[in-house]
Amino acid sequence: MIDNTTDVLIYLDHNVLDKIAKEQLETIFRHLSPSKIIPVYSDESLQEIAKAKGYEDKFLSLLKEIDAVYLRLENVNSRYTGKAAFIHIDPFEAYSQYIGNKRSMPELGYGLTGMLHKFYGGLNDKTFSEVLTLGINELLEELDNSVTDLQCDENLCREHRVAAQEAVAQIRNVLPQMYGDMGKRLDGNTRTSTIVEQIEKSLSGGPKILNNIKKPNVVRQIWDLVNERFPDNALTLDMFFGLTPDMYGHADKRELSLVEKVNALYHQLNFLGYHRDSKMRDRNRFNASYSDRSHAGCAIFCHYIMSMDKRFIKKTAAAYEYLGVFTKTVHLKLQRDVQGTK
Repeated sequence: MIDNTTDVLIYLDHNVLDKIAKEQLETIFRHLSPSKIIPVYSDESLQEIAKAKGYEDKFLSLLKEIDAVYLRLENVNSRYTGKAAFIHIDPFEAYSQYIGNKRSMPELGYGLTGMLHKFYGGLNDKTFSEVLTLGINELLEELDNSVTDLQCDENLCREHRVAAQEAVAQIRNVLPQMYGDMGKRLDGNTRTSTIVEQIEKSLSGGPKILNNIKKPNVVRQIWDLVNERFPDNALTLDMFFGLTPDMYGHADKRELSLVEKVNALYHQLNFLGYHRDSKMRDRNRFNASYSDRSHAGCAIFCHYIMSMDKRFIKKTAAAYEYLGVFTKTVHLKLQRDVQGTK
């Protein structure tokens, strides 16, 4: 049972588990607080462990040895509710459940993830049109499989089966044209620089300018630079950084949860070039950036988040500052000294 008055929850980035031995962790925990320290991991942590082929047991054993607690975000209809639970469970059991329930995302993320990766200079062997076409195929294949499953569901009425078929047919008619036009426009860009390089040059100046911004009010300072490009006040800060429901297209116009806002803000900061994650054109590094963003969102339920990645800490701290998240960021260095940033 977690005692909110005495226990200190520290969310561990995967690089901490990867680089720091248990004895060093204990030393750092004693340095941070005299209270009871509780290390925390999440589904995103388990996903990174799953990628460490051959070393899964090593990481799970370490989580067990340091009595880490499993953080599970509440998710309803693929949307975070803003609630979470801390579960005392054997990490091996948590991992087994995660693998059993894991839903794999297709390679190109229905075209959208692939398009973003290409923005950073990745997928050089494909045009934007090819990426988006392959993404459509990924989506249609999944939808067709879902419709087939529905047709076999005896509890579903005929009207619902027909409605599902019609919806897929409509998507099949609309998406190729919409994605095709988008692909042609993007492929028509003959410049040698990547889309991201063009955007950062026109909006913010990129890392050379943004990385020199000092706290406080990092996000607002970046917005002041960007806002100069929108003299008609067509956008607000929250709209630009994806913090409003309209920018996500939610039909119910619901307020985004704090987890989603952290994720959105982290993504946009990285996209603009604020301490951008390295080698984004590389597939593994691109995917790792998505994991980092998710870690930042998960950690809002803890007192601290600890990482050895300075770029990650910078973006996370900036997002937390703007959104009023109480979680403190801790940059863990190899020489064992701890630098907190808030």
